[in-house]
Amino acid sequence: MTITLPTILSIIRLFAGFLILLGFLLLARPEADILAFVIFVSAAITDFIDGYIARKFNLVSELGKILDSIADKILVIMAWVIIITYYEFNSWIILPIGLIIFRELFISGLREYLASKSLSLQVTFIAKLKTTLQMITISLTFFSGIIVDGSSSLTTFLLQPVAGSGTTLVEMACIVLIWLSAIQTIYSGWEYFKTALGLMGTKNDG
Repeated sequence: MTITLPTILSIIRLFAGFLILLGFLLLARPEADILAFVIFVSAAITDFIDGYIARKFNLVSELGKILDSIADKILVIMAWVIIITYYEFNSWIILPIGLIIFRELFISGLREYLASKSLSLQVTFIAKLKTTLQMITISLTFFSGIIVDGSSSLTTFLLQPVAGSGTTLVEMACIVLIWLSAIQTIYSGWEYFKTALGLMGTKNDG
């Protein structure tokens, strides 16, 4: 079996989440945040690159598709768990992140069940938007940990409290994006679920 470049990129991305976690366990802040930001953005870029290369040069393989899906789920779920653990925004991020993780695991399980019935869910445009929004949100959240002082006019602006609260402007932006990501993620999951019900109904009718 030939290991293609897209598959290699997926394997590298598979370990990215663990490297980010290792950074938070071993490094002080904001060094851990810097490492997390660099690794996550790089991994997100490889996610788009390996898909493009696979389609462009006809390197799509079953192994590649499986590894790509697993790598994406591990990277994103570990990133969300790290954000809940290490980023002190407020308790309002627990619910949306919990919903995101639940959806990711549920749809993965649903795909496995459909595969056992020789059925499959095609990736939708809404799901691609969901992935992009999550990548942007996680990247911005890691970036927010890098901004530790108001050493410039931009950082001073980003670190000012919102409406007299203890939440800074950059933190509020992250919280809003996290909620938007959750809404988009749940919506795309609902669309997948409806499609799956239709597929199973059609198979049963046949």
